[in-house]
Amino acid sequence: MKGKNFETEKRKVMKYRWVIYILLSTVYFLANFHKFSTGVMQDELIDSFDLSTAAFGNLSSMVFYSYLIMQIPSGLLADTLGARMTVTAGCIVTAIGSFLFAAAQGAAIANISRFVIGIGISVTYISLIKIQTKWFLSREFATMTGLTFLLGNLGSVLAQTPLRMLADMFSWRSIYFVFGAMSVFMGILTFIIVRNSPEDMGLPSIESIEGKTVVINPNKEKIEIRSAVGKILINRYNWPTFAVVFSLGAILSILSGSFGSVYIRDTYGVSMVDASRYTMILTLALAIGSTILGLLSDRFRKRKIFMLILNGTMTAVWVYIVVISKGEPAFDKLKMLYMLTGLSLSSCLLSYTVAKESNDLTYAGLSVSFVGLMEFIGSAVGPVAVGKIIDMNPSLVGGELYSRAFIVLAVLSAVTFAGTMFVKETNGENITVADSIVPL
Repeated sequence: MKGKNFETEKRKVMKYRWVIYILLSTVYFLANFHKFSTGVMQDELIDSFDLSTAAFGNLSSMVFYSYLIMQIPSGLLADTLGARMTVTAGCIVTAIGSFLFAAAQGAAIANISRFVIGIGISVTYISLIKIQTKWFLSREFATMTGLTFLLGNLGSVLAQTPLRMLADMFSWRSIYFVFGAMSVFMGILTFIIVRNSPEDMGLPSIESIEGKTVVINPNKEKIEIRSAVGKILINRYNWPTFAVVFSLGAILSILSGSFGSVYIRDTYGVSMVDASRYTMILTLALAIGSTILGLLSDRFRKRKIFMLILNGTMTAVWVYIVVISKGEPAFDKLKMLYMLTGLSLSSCLLSYTVAKESNDLTYAGLSVSFVGLMEFIGSAVGPVAVGKIIDMNPSLVGGELYSRAFIVLAVLSAVTFAGTMFVKETNGENITVADSIVPL
């Protein structure tokens, strides 16, 4: 029988979880700014470091290279050290990378500093997912993941037109110095405020609030890393999700982080500020679409059908742009095409949700890390591939050039749709045999 004291403590959990969530979402907001901040400052960075287009693509991807390397360690850190210490350390590393990038005088240091920034920001999303599993009800997971995408992608929005306007007023070096200082501040707040679970504050666990209890297996008191990794890799439900999220990560990185604005500027002859408004539309659509998708997915307890609709839409959009319109669709259609792309990219959040629901909750952070790993492999490879194609065709311009370079986007979009056809529908429940959670 649960008395008044339990109800009082339950209310504390339900209130304090939002304090933690808002703080870590702000850190994630800054992480997304860093990921995509180079796209609208292409000219300044190319001039500052004497880069080719492919080298600029590589500079943009340095964050994703380190993100890639850190995905599995990030999951292990979230599952062992917990979100509090992991994100605190990540903020400090991000600040060091930001200060180093602001002071860089050559391409080598610029690449290294972007790599360091990637290490720092790589731990944020997985830690936030871990917080969601510890502080929020299981039926809220897709909704909260959608909200996380919304708040995080507002950082991507900041890295579009607002950043371009800031770069016109201040030097890009000053901007990075300020964001480095903000990372230090957020690291201090994280250490002071965040707690890994309600139990760390002497409050009831989220399982007990849901009417469940945790049964500890005495022979497995801690995560067996090799066993957990092996189970994730042999789980046949994971690989279609990996293929989908790889392609979605590549598409977002190409458009939002590297070439989305430059393509419009070079093809239609508009200013960089005006061109960046289209990538801002894309990221806003992604942010808003993620929130709505999370709510709908939890409401109907379905994942796959929404992914099929969205990824099919994106495939149609990029086949139309690249194949039918030869890289140069009518200018008045661009807003709609970019908006549809952003909405379609929101299916990425369901990849994380499906991964969480297709693997043992004991290693939730690690399973989500594998999805993140695949996303950021795509994010790292995508811009470099497009940059290589552009450098290989120096005589081409405008739509003719991008009809070749963006064939990458059409192929990746088709992969998202084909991969989704093999994704397992979870119906909003964990589909593994979970011995660690039993009804009271």
